[in-house]
Amino acid sequence: MTIDFEKSSRSLVSIFGIFLALFIVSCEDDDHAHEEEHTDAEGFILESSSETEVYREFKGTKTGSIILNAGETLELSVHFLGDDGKEL
Repeated sequence: MTIDFEKSSRSLVSIFGIFLALFIVSCEDDDHAHEEEHTDAEGFILESSSETEVYREFKGTKTGSIILNAGETLELSVHFLGDDGKEL
């Protein structure tokens, strides 16, 4: 089994880019009062459906990787991390 690092990193960057775009768009054009402050996430964890941590990014440190072959799918959940590294 050969792992093509360039393709893997491109896939991961694409996934993160889509996630980031959706996150940014979700805060635009809201029509509710801004009485609540937004919490800034310092990182996030991606977990598989079996609740196994697959990927973590916290304050610039990255652990884990996601590799999928053509036609494969993977269901992930996202958990945001605060300054202390705990889930928000």
